[in-house]
Amino acid sequence: MNFRNLFNLLTPQPQVGGLEVGEFEIRFAQVAGLSLKTASLRLPGAVIEEGKVKDQGAFKKALLDLHAQITPNVRKNVPVILSIPDTNAYAQVFNLPIVAADNLEEAVSLNMQMISPIDYSVAYSDWERLGEVDIGGGQIEILGVFAGKGPVDEYLAALAEAGFWVVAVEFPMLALSRLVASRPAPLLLLKINAGGFSFGVLRDGHLYFNRAVGWSEIFEFFPSQTRVYFKELENILVRETQRVLNFHLSHWQSSVSSLSMVFPGSGLEEKIQKALRENFSLEILPFRQLMAPEFQKMNLASLSSDWYSVLGSALRGLTQRFEDRSPNLSGVGGRRQFKEQQILNFEKFWRSVAIGITAFALLVFIAGDAFLYRTEKRLADRFTNFKTLSSAGEDLKNLEREAQNFNEKVGLALQAKQATRDWSPIIEKIKNLAGASVSIIRIFLQSPGAPIFLTGAAQSEEALLNFKNALSAEESFEGVDLPLSAINRSGSGRIDFSISFKIKNF
Repeated sequence: MNFRNLFNLLTPQPQVGGLEVGEFEIRFAQVAGLSLKTASLRLPGAVIEEGKVKDQGAFKKALLDLHAQITPNVRKNVPVILSIPDTNAYAQVFNLPIVAADNLEEAVSLNMQMISPIDYSVAYSDWERLGEVDIGGGQIEILGVFAGKGPVDEYLAALAEAGFWVVAVEFPMLALSRLVASRPAPLLLLKINAGGFSFGVLRDGHLYFNRAVGWSEIFEFFPSQTRVYFKELENILVRETQRVLNFHLSHWQSSVSSLSMVFPGSGLEEKIQKALRENFSLEILPFRQLMAPEFQKMNLASLSSDWYSVLGSALRGLTQRFEDRSPNLSGVGGRRQFKEQQILNFEKFWRSVAIGITAFALLVFIAGDAFLYRTEKRLADRFTNFKTLSSAGEDLKNLEREAQNFNEKVGLALQAKQATRDWSPIIEKIKNLAGASVSIIRIFLQSPGAPIFLTGAAQSEEALLNFKNALSAEESFEGVDLPLSAINRSGSGRIDFSISFKIKNF
C-alpha cells in the first residue's frame, strides 16, 4: 500500500456534492443512496452574464445564502465539484499514434497547445485518456478540455470566501455525459437553458466534442431587434446543428444518427424537435431513456431536466479523489488548495481522535483508581474484623504463610520476566539479511550462548552464498557454519539448507 492509499484510508473522505452556476440560478446536489439532497437559489439579473461573474459581491452573497441552506454551520467548508457555464469551456478529442504512449505527457502537452481555442498561456487545461482505436496501426484517443483562467479564478475566489471547497471544476456537458449509458454509436446531445444552447457529441459514454452558443451571440445576428422570434431562433439552431454534424463527419468520417435534448421544460421543446426532424434525419431519443441503469434506479421522478447536469457533477463527487480521471479545470492553484484542505482535515480528524483517546484513558484511570481504592479499603476492613473476631490464631498464621508464599512466587515471576531475552531484533536482522531471494523456514533459538540453527530455502546458489556471507559479515554474529551435507537441491530448483551461528555479547 503506497502513502496516498494509506492517507486516504486513515482520513475520512468528505461527502462531495455538485454545484452548478447558471445565468440566473445556482444549484447544489449531493447523492445520498438512491436519493438526492438538493438546494438552489435564484440569482438577480446582471450577476452572471455570458458565463462570467459581473457582480462579485452579489454572487458571494448568493453563495453564502446557498451555504446556509446546505448546512447551519457557517464555518464548515462544503466540498463541491464546480460546474461552470458551457460557454466558458471547450472540449475536443484528438488522436496520438500508439508509439507516443512511451512519452505520453509530452505528446499530449504539445497537441493541447496546438488545438487550444484560446491563448494557451491564459487557459486552464486538462486531459483524459479515453482509449485506443484501430486506425493507422493503432492510435490513442485523448479528450482535451480548456477554459479561460480569468473566469475560473473569479468563481474559485467567490466560492472560497463563501465556505465552499472546490474539489474540481468542469462544465455541464461533461457532467451530462457521465449519466449517459455507454453506446458505440455517436449521439448528439443538445442542452438549452437560460444561458443559451450547447451541443455535445457523445460516444462510448464519453464526451468527444462540445460547442456552446450564448444568447448574446444569438442576438448579434439581430442587432436592430429587441427580441428574437421562434422562426429566427429555429434558423440559428438548425445552422449550428449542421455545423456540429459537419465537424463530426470531417473529423471522424462517420455521421450522427441520434439526438437527445435536455430542455428546461417549456412549450418550445416540441417545436424545436419538429424543426430538427424536418431538417435532419436524426432519431430523437428521450434523455431519461439514455441514462445508465444505475441512475434510472434513483428517485428522479420529481427532478426536472435542468437538474441533470448538476446530478452528473454530484456523481463525480462519489469517486475517490485519487481514482478521479475526469478532466479538472481548477488549475494548479485549485488543486494545491484541495491538497492543503485534505491535510487540514487529516490534522483535525487525528487531533480529535488523540484528544478522545486521551480523555477516555484518563477516565478509565480515574475509575480504576477509585475501584482499587474501594477494594483495598473493603479488604482492609475485613482483615481487621477477622483479626479481632477470630480466636484461632493458627488460621491467621496460615493466611500469612499463604500470602508470603504468594509474594515469593510473584517475585520469582518478576525476576524471570526481567531475565527474559528479547529475540525480536535478532530475528528481524536475520530476515533483513535474507532479503527476497532467501526464505526463512525455521529458526531454533536456545540460550544466548548456544548456537542458533536456521533452516531455509534459497532461489539459487548465489543467493545462498550471499546470505552466508552477509551473516559472516554481520558484527553481532560469529561462527557461521554452512556444511555441504546440509545443502539439498529440490526438483523445482529450490535449494534447501541448514546453517548455524552464534550471537556475540547477547
